[in-house]
Amino acid sequence: MKNIEDICVTIAIPVYNSEKVIADTVRSIFAQTHKNWKLILVNDGSTDKTAEWLSRIQDDRVTYINSENKGLIHWLNYFIDVADTPYYARMDADDIMHPERIEKQLRFLEEHPAVDLIDSAIYTMDLETIPVGIRNMKDIDFTPGVMLNSGVLTHPSVMGRTAWFKANRYDPAYYRAEDQELWCRTFETSTISRIKEPLLIYREGKVSIRNYVGSIESTKKIIRNYGPKYYSPSTVRTMLLKQNMKVLIYRVFTFLSRQDMLTKRRNQPLTAAQHEHVMSIITNNRKVIVPLRD
Repeated sequence: MKNIEDICVTIAIPVYNSEKVIADTVRSIFAQTHKNWKLILVNDGSTDKTAEWLSRIQDDRVTYINSENKGLIHWLNYFIDVADTPYYARMDADDIMHPERIEKQLRFLEEHPAVDLIDSAIYTMDLETIPVGIRNMKDIDFTPGVMLNSGVLTHPSVMGRTAWFKANRYDPAYYRAEDQELWCRTFETSTISRIKEPLLIYREGKVSIRNYVGSIESTKKIIRNYGPKYYSPSTVRTMLLKQNMKVLIYRVFTFLSRQDMLTKRRNQPLTAAQHEHVMSIITNNRKVIVPLRD
């Protein structure tokens, strides 16, 4: 096995109207114990002050692109096209990496050469950066019914071999479920694993009903396209009906302004020790200095 310190990892983040949170996200990359990385940051047509802060970052490892709005899937595929390192790590603009995320995921992939892709368990936090829960401490469930109905992997915690991503691009036809479709398309021909340790602090908040409906419509398309391979027509119809029921339930909770109740159901509660640990990561992360131009 190579010395992992000599292995460079591409990290790429599309950013849209994230001026309140992007600094914490970028700090968490500079805080990584593994220092051999390249970071690609794209301002995807933000209308707030995101671009002002991003454009000031001064580090040879960072590439900054200021663009008109082209959408997430466009940039996900662009990142894959330009990545020139052996490994590629996903990240979103409002989450925080555990300081050992890249090191531990890289070490796992180096020690398991047959594995194409991994995610990790995650801590969750609310819009105020307060720890909420923990998730994905179990093995990935590759049952077709689970794959068809949910994202299964936590997208911003994913890291894999760049060659795998280049061979398996995102399909723009699946808006807001592009990751779910990718896992459904590849899980039978790929080796996917999980580090059952939280290596990402994932931000959860209120999702607009418009975006939620968009996600459900793409999930229904996934069920229609991939479901008949595994299930009878009546079972596929039942799956589609359940997706419609999800929209109805979300509309009710949105009307009551209680979408948070639905997101909290996905999490296990934190112990006092876990809560203290996550808070220490968040607190220490805010002390990290990102080199900025005056």
